Amino acid sequence: MAKEGLFKIAAVWPSGGYYISPETKSELEGLKLENHHLRYQVELLKAQVDLEKLVGEEAELLKRFDHDDAYAKRRKAEIFRLIDLYTPAVIGKVIFRETASWSSSFWINLGEKTNKDLGKAVIAKNSPVVAGTSLLGIIEYVGAQRSRVRLITDASITPSVRILRGGEQKQVIARQVKKLLEILECSEEMDHPAKKELRDLCQKLKSGSSTEYLAKGELRGMRPSLFLGRQGLLQGVGFNYDFEDEEGAARDLKSITPKKGDILVTTGMDGVFPAGLKAGQVAKVFPLKEGGAAYELDALSLIENFDEISYVTVLPPVNCDTIP
Repeated sequence: MAKEGLFKIAAVWPSGGYYISPETKSELEGLKLENHHLRYQVELLKAQVDLEKLVGEEAELLKRFDHDDAYAKRRKAEIFRLIDLYTPAVIGKVIFRETASWSSSFWINLGEKTNKDLGKAVIAKNSPVVAGTSLLGIIEYVGAQRSRVRLITDASITPSVRILRGGEQKQVIARQVKKLLEILECSEEMDHPAKKELRDLCQKLKSGSSTEYLAKGELRGMRPSLFLGRQGLLQGVGFNYDFEDEEGAARDLKSITPKKGDILVTTGMDGVFPAGLKAGQVAKVFPLKEGGAAYELDALSLIENFDEISYVTVLPPVNCDTIP
């Protein structure tokens, strides 16, 4: 119920405008501030729920690897590492963007005070910053109550990534279909076979299938775009499989040709970003140059729009020491 006398008019100006008493004006400002605070709390709660859901989804994936071969053991270990990373994670709000670096950095409302409250140095230089399981950037400066995040769209950030094909692709598509289905479920007008088809597709995509771990390379920022407001493409360079690793022996370039739709995930080899974070999806592969030893490609981030990000998740750095 509106407070009595909230919009009481004391006098009418000749111009047709209204005069509001100082008391009423003060009360209006207080209500606006309270409303803003409530919206912030709702958005923060939603982000926390999404984070808990994400950890639950990762835990659910463990059921797919109920056998004990080497591949299953590696995948389970990777899932446990991600769960360990996300458990102490902190949600932050984007509070400011500088015009000169709009597409490459922003500030969040977390800093040294956050660490003292937590008893751990989660907010630190080189702490990975993500949106869901998608890589967003790293913290490059930590202040008392705010920190600056450098985005992967900036060429100074060069995460080591690897191409995944197969099961991981299906998981990404399943999340996108599920998101569309959730939107349609909220619409009473969309009561037609499309919902059932999407549910069936989600179930089909959940069916287990192995993932191929292919060429490794790195991302080097966003390719310049001539169109304002259009999401840019991330530049990928040096993709090959010259050296064997736990996923297999070295392979010939022609046997690991990147394809449109392949998923890029971090390898952990750069010493900054932990392995298993999604960095993008291949959008274009450039022809291998004569005598070339690696592929170049363009990738689209799985984050829909960097400009509209309001909340982010900060993961602890590799060494997260307890604050005495």
